[in-house]
Amino acid sequence: MLEKLIRQSRESDADTFLALVRRCIDTMQQGILDAKIKDGYIELERSNVIIVGDLHGDLDALETILDKTRFFDKYALTIIFLGDYGDRGKESVEVYHLILNLKIRFPDRIILLRGNHECLELPFAPHDLPNMLYDKFGSKAEIIYDTLKELFELLHHTLILNDQYLVLHGGVPIDISSRDDFVGRGALEQILWNDPRDEIKGYMPSWRGYGYYFGRDITAKALKATNTTRVIRAHEPCNGYKINHNGLIITIFSCKIPYGNEQGAYLSIDKDTTPERLLDGIEIF
Repeated sequence: MLEKLIRQSRESDADTFLALVRRCIDTMQQGILDAKIKDGYIELERSNVIIVGDLHGDLDALETILDKTRFFDKYALTIIFLGDYGDRGKESVEVYHLILNLKIRFPDRIILLRGNHECLELPFAPHDLPNMLYDKFGSKAEIIYDTLKELFELLHHTLILNDQYLVLHGGVPIDISSRDDFVGRGALEQILWNDPRDEIKGYMPSWRGYGYYFGRDITAKALKATNTTRVIRAHEPCNGYKINHNGLIITIFSCKIPYGNEQGAYLSIDKDTTPERLLDGIEIF
């Protein structure tokens, strides 16, 4: 099936792609089996999970992850994508096509989080997707782009996994007092843009232009407030993964080609995974 879906993603025409986006919007609106969802926030229990970081148009990396994890053969396996599906990589449209196709086919096994590259109200650069859509679909690119923006608004931004792990794209907001603070859009900028730093205490403005750098004390406060044990996030370019705040934060970065990384990574969590052994689940490719 994987080979077929890859081929479809590369050969798709404008009408087929637009229909796919619209079907995915319908799928997102139907919710997820056995999940608690409220205005961008989701709580989920799963015993066999793969977590994928930024892809940025690296279709080869996505294909490798689906192949290595044997997603199509393991019916209990759930994949959580941490956002930033497009931009930078030359096959951004194809990555979106494949991921949306997967979401439609496996609505309860594919979880799509929102990255900062799916939050267009906070402008960033480079944003290559509109040009890539035009190159591939011509005059129909504008309506496709507008429909994708509708989809972006439906993506979840914060996930509590197995009542233990705080999962999001960027970082923890600097002033969180409970899980309820993640519901809605009030902390969206920080959720999508914040980055951890080991050398600071408290927080300071980020050079990215949005969000903050935050220290270990902020992480510890957020974990206590949400009654979780670790933060799992993406957003920050690295050679597959990196660890911050004495192991309290794991960054997963899955794409290679757009950044010239030697390796990408994903994180595997199963029923036997404990917070202390979470790093054992990092898979390099």
